Amino acid sequence: MKEMADRYGWDHILYMNFEDERLLTMEASDLNTVLEVHAEMTSCERPICFFDEIQNVPGWEKFARRLADAKYQVYITGSNARMLSSEIATTLGGRYIVKMVYPYSFPEYLGANGEKKQKTRSTRERSAMAKWKASYFKQGGFPALVQSPDPTALLSTMYQNIYLGDIAARNGLQNPALLRLLMRTLAERVKDSVSFRRLAGLLTSASGRTTASTVIKYIEHAKESYLIFSLSNMIGSLEERKGNQKYYFIDNGILSLLTGSKAALHENMVAVQLFRKYYSAAEMEQDHIYYYKKNGEVDFFITDTRTAVQACYTMYPEDAEQKSAVEREVNGLIKLRDALQDKDPVRRMVIVTYEKEQLPDPWKDTGIEMMGLSELLLENDL
Repeated sequence: MKEMADRYGWDHILYMNFEDERLLTMEASDLNTVLEVHAEMTSCERPICFFDEIQNVPGWEKFARRLADAKYQVYITGSNARMLSSEIATTLGGRYIVKMVYPYSFPEYLGANGEKKQKTRSTRERSAMAKWKASYFKQGGFPALVQSPDPTALLSTMYQNIYLGDIAARNGLQNPALLRLLMRTLAERVKDSVSFRRLAGLLTSASGRTTASTVIKYIEHAKESYLIFSLSNMIGSLEERKGNQKYYFIDNGILSLLTGSKAALHENMVAVQLFRKYYSAAEMEQDHIYYYKKNGEVDFFITDTRTAVQACYTMYPEDAEQKSAVEREVNGLIKLRDALQDKDPVRRMVIVTYEKEQLPDPWKDTGIEMMGLSELLLENDL
């Protein structure tokens, strides 16, 4: 808006926030009045329009289509996937471009905190960067947290009221407590694929009978509100891929409210970075990232670059059980490479650790690359 105002003057800018409680009763027939009042106030006949949360006005898409046909320049924002429903897409008739808005990336987070992205730093600067990374790793990138004196309390409010409250109210859910339990269950299984039937069984044992159809419905609502996203297995039938997915949260701050697992937070942050780069908002689906699970398991496979990625918090854990898990990470990459070598082969195998580490001796000649989380967050060279 400021860029446009600097170019054309503020009289040419029309901004409306439809979450203002004074506008809650507006209908589509009232929207043209907004243009008329702006013209009376400014004598500008064709303003540049910014409409925030306009999906709160039923039938808004026909108004937007009329403005587009009249060659108005219109920016529309909304915080749920109903903005991109098939009915709206049909009404707008291809007269729009979709832009996904995420919480801050790590470079944006640094900039908001007055830090600059630099490759070479002094010991003091590297120490400060490590603190920023640890904060971003746990608190996530919601912009409001930057100036908040109590980020954890604000995150909790956002999650409970904005996400869960909004999902339950908008969709008329009869059991909001079940939604909360479902999200906690998904958080505890961020690193694992899980079926609808399995989730229904876990919820049934915890809160009473729950059906797979209810789980499917609640998950779709959470995905529509951009609270979670999912990845499918790259092999198997369509039914198997859609019914047995891995679920991640759109921001580490939300996930940290539900689990303290560093391994889960680490894999979730890697997933968000890949999702940010390869997700197609226009299609409301991603078909560029999968996980692989057959003989072995690989956390992420990027089809565009033929890159296999494992998210492993550290390759040198102290716990014996975790050491065997590290071995499975490496063997999963090798098994995927061997499985695809006669088809469209894997071009890169990468393990992302929290701090950049050396590959343990037994696997130094496997062709696997090591990458630190900071490298992924700042460069995202995958």
